[in-house]
Amino acid sequence: MVKMRRVISPREAALQVIYQVTEQKAFASLALNEVLNSSKLESRDRNLATELAYSTIKAWNTIDWVLDLFVRGSIKKLPAWIRSILRLGASQLLYIERIPSRASIYETVELAKKYGHRGTVSLVNGVLRNIARNIDNLPYPDVNRDPVGYLSLRYYHPRWLVSKWLEQFGLKETEELLRINNEPAPMVIRTNTLKISVPSLIKRLQEENVTVRPVRFAPEGMEVEGLGTVNESSSFQEGLFYIQDEGSQVVSHALKPEPGSVVIDASAAPGGKTTHIAQLMGNKGTILSCDVHENRLKLIDENCRRLGVNCVKTKMVDARQLGNFFPEIADYLLIDAPCSGLGVLRRRPDARWHKEETQIEELSSLQLEIMLGAKQVLKPGGVMVYSTCSIAPEENQEVINKFLDTAEDFFLDSLEDFLPVIPEDLKPSAKQGWVQLLPQCHGTDGFFIARLKKKK
Repeated sequence: MVKMRRVISPREAALQVIYQVTEQKAFASLALNEVLNSSKLESRDRNLATELAYSTIKAWNTIDWVLDLFVRGSIKKLPAWIRSILRLGASQLLYIERIPSRASIYETVELAKKYGHRGTVSLVNGVLRNIARNIDNLPYPDVNRDPVGYLSLRYYHPRWLVSKWLEQFGLKETEELLRINNEPAPMVIRTNTLKISVPSLIKRLQEENVTVRPVRFAPEGMEVEGLGTVNESSSFQEGLFYIQDEGSQVVSHALKPEPGSVVIDASAAPGGKTTHIAQLMGNKGTILSCDVHENRLKLIDENCRRLGVNCVKTKMVDARQLGNFFPEIADYLLIDAPCSGLGVLRRRPDARWHKEETQIEELSSLQLEIMLGAKQVLKPGGVMVYSTCSIAPEENQEVINKFLDTAEDFFLDSLEDFLPVIPEDLKPSAKQGWVQLLPQCHGTDGFFIARLKKKK
């Protein structure tokens, strides 16, 4: 690991994050936190550093394509820091219109002086000036002749993923999905109804100068703007809400356990769905929240304390072994399975570049193993909800079909009486027992939810 220099500007902070992500395969959020926490940047400069880093990382493939048009040979032959500097400069020219191109080039060249030598400084200056002159005439592929190439570069997603979605959704819907993935994700919170009502929380947040808008599908949910640093909000500190997308909130409604029930949450950390289930049960009953990592169980405990949830017990256990440890003790079972996360790409700018097509098949096998290994925890007549934040059929409908082929004592159970609001286009599948929420159709994160029941 290369030791980072002390940051003195927002662009240098962004550069160090870009370098760690694109050259050292670091995760963007972790790299950003590390760089910003070690800097003395003020809030405004921290925000600029974040925007510059995330804009560059998100459009990584397109930026490299543009740079290769103007670099003799290939940017792969350049020193790693110079590659990162060029990416940062090109990103500003291509995607951040409010920053004048002259300022972008000047500041980037200054970084090249610090991290390179006279030859690389001249290279950076020349390449960026060429991009600025030709920015309106870049030779993107023709959408009709090469839709995968066009969409991949215009909307900066991996080619394999664009190809997959074109086959699944068609051109128009795929383009809309890609566009949404590039927009900032809304911040949605869930009211903690154990402590406060929805109207009271709205009033409280408005007093804190937070803009609040209702969401469509989750009665406890609301979209907020202007919350600032969440941990510093008095409403957050008092446990009045939990940050959770409305698609994720719908999952617990699909389970909808009765107060006093025994519930097992098979992959519970960090505790969003566990604490929501506790709300729906009125904090009455027992929820066994499981995870394979002890440090993640601590996150569940912390969230339960903040939210005032006292009906949860945590257990470190592999979800595939649950049936062996807890046979027929549960009335309800939630399997929020490990997945590819293809439904939540808008929430992490680097996530799309960490995904590989082979992972989907590997994950679908794991998901089926978890369902088959955990199903024995249910009593006869018990309810299982299976969910993912993926939009890949291989992880969703196909896993359910394979499970039902093996587990003949289970059947799909209609969601009509459990979901607070069902979009018109999802009513037929909801009646069958499953729904697939899609960012481009429903405005939520992508979530698959299926409700199954064990025969009595």
